[in-house]
Order: sequence, then structure tokens, then C-alpha cells
Amino acid sequence: MSTLRTNAIQTTAGKPILNSTGSILQVVSTFDNTQYTFSAGSPNQDIYYDIGGLTLNITPSSANSKILVMAAVTVNQTSDAYNIYLRLYRGATALALGNSSGFKNAATAGFRTAGSGNYMPTTLPITFLDSPATTSSVNYNIKCCNSGGGTYPSYINRQSAFDTSWVQCPGGSTLTLMEISA
Repeated sequence: MSTLRTNAIQTTAGKPILNSTGSILQVVSTFDNTQYTFSAGSPNQDIYYDIGGLTLNITPSSANSKILVMAAVTVNQTSDAYNIYLRLYRGATALALGNSSGFKNAATAGFRTAGSGNYMPTTLPITFLDSPATTSSVNYNIKCCNSGGGTYPSYINRQSAFDTSWVQCPGGSTLTLMEISA
């Protein structure tokens, strides 16, 4: 039996082919168009709720691998007086948070409606390169925080109001994980 060993395999143009630094080793992805409503009530910018369809597991093939997380989350709010925040999590650890120095809440992404009336949803992008340093299964998920008080809920994948007299375009959300070789 023969064994072939090499430091790298390249295309004829000199580009890496297999398991070289920066190669994509695996991809997992999910699409969710479930319409979520996060209830109104006293504003509490410290409680983040699961978005059930935006959770994925990936098992890195090497502890040195990076995980590129890409998400596009369709959000909406019912009042221009309140915000909706998103956080990216690896397990119970929040990732890619903004600097909350002097503020109540640190988030990965946020949205505030402008104007009044039936608000159109917007899509918030999230991109983050993580280093989980493990070969065990890793869970990534996105959570939502509703800062609306009174009767102002936050929404994922839906309009703030439904009206059959005009076109509805609630949209959907995606979460994609890519293992990148180090």
C-alpha cells in the first residue's frame, strides 16, 4: 500500500483546492418564514427571546477552524417610539456585541422604525467570524429583544399590520454557518 503526502493541492492557476487556509469545509443553513410576535409590555432591554427557526448546530472538523456566521433577519416594530434588537449567540454566549458603555443594552444589530402608520419590515444583516476552538457540536442562534411598551410588540418575518387592500411583503430570515479552515 502506498501513501501520498503533500503540503497543498492547487489548481493549475495556483489556487488552493483542499483543506488549505481559508477553504470552506462545510456549510449548514436554514430559512425561516414563521411569523413571530414578541409581546408588548414594560420595556425591558435586557431580556432576549429565542427566534425558534434561527438556530443551527455545526461540528467543526478541527479546533483551529473558524465559523463564519451570516444571517439576514426580517424585523418590524409597531411604533416609531420603540426599538427591536438582535443578538447572535454561541450557546449561551452573546457574540459581536456593540460597545454598551453608557447605554443600557448591547446588541449585535438593532432597528427603529421611522414615521407612523403600517411599517414595512426591514432586513438586518449579521456577519461574524467566530473561533469556537472545539471539535464538539456548537449551537448558534439569534435572539430578539422588544423594547416596546404598552401595546407595541416587535415582529420577525411579518408586517406590523395586515391590510388586504395593499400588497403584503413580510419576508423571511436566514442563518448560515460556514466552517473555514485555519
